Amino acid sequence: MDNQQQNFNNQIINEYLSGESANKLSKKYNKNISSIMYLLRKNNIPIRSIGDNVIKVKYNKNHINFTLTFKEFLIGSLMGDGSLRIHKKGRNPYYTHTDKNKQAILYFKQIFEKEGIKTSKIWINKHSKCYCFQTEARKEFLEFYNLFYPNTSKKELPNINLTPTILLFWYMGDGSIKKQKGTLNNACQISNKFGNSFILNQLKSLFNNNSNYYKEKNRQVGLFYIPHKGFIKFIDYIGECPIECYKYKWIIRRCSETIIEES
Repeated sequence: MDNQQQNFNNQIINEYLSGESANKLSKKYNKNISSIMYLLRKNNIPIRSIGDNVIKVKYNKNHINFTLTFKEFLIGSLMGDGSLRIHKKGRNPYYTHTDKNKQAILYFKQIFEKEGIKTSKIWINKHSKCYCFQTEARKEFLEFYNLFYPNTSKKELPNINLTPTILLFWYMGDGSIKKQKGTLNNACQISNKFGNSFILNQLKSLFNNNSNYYKEKNRQVGLFYIPHKGFIKFIDYIGECPIECYKYKWIIRRCSETIIEES
């Protein structure tokens, strides 16, 4: 399947997940409805009943005053594997999340539901083999959409003040452990397409002045790198990992106190 066809299929899937009916999609794209249904089932997309064909929670008029903790969680998640989208016919954004670990998806989904935000069933993306879910569209998401998508539908890394909660959920999504060059000690890195001096300067100030941002050869995604000594401070700053599947990212390996001081 070529990229153009794959993008077309993904567009149909995303519109269906946003609340559009299979019947309307078949008319819109001049496709047999059985072809639409086959595409959805092939990609393990939950099929709505006729009575539930238009997502009931698409536009919820009851305003929610997001807690500060939730706002920081949302920002950290959007810095990582979360995203906000607006359907072509919609006014408000909805949140989507993709993760290879179902435990992480269940954990994130529960946080939204505790805040009073309704979510979809979990499905598996056949191509990425990852678990996914989405929320209802809400006006309250607009300020975060404007923050992360100021000029385009592509996500950017905004200038924000980092907090333990923001860093926790960013690291859970895009963080990893890397052996520090010349030692057996662990350092940490957080992947991101965009370098951001405002973010980098905070990492330097909070954890280690030798923290840096770089791009590896033949890779489009860059990395924020925090050396071993800063990694120890970083883990202490963000606190314990809240879910079992990502606790391996919290492992600090070091050989001696001397190496720690020299890192």
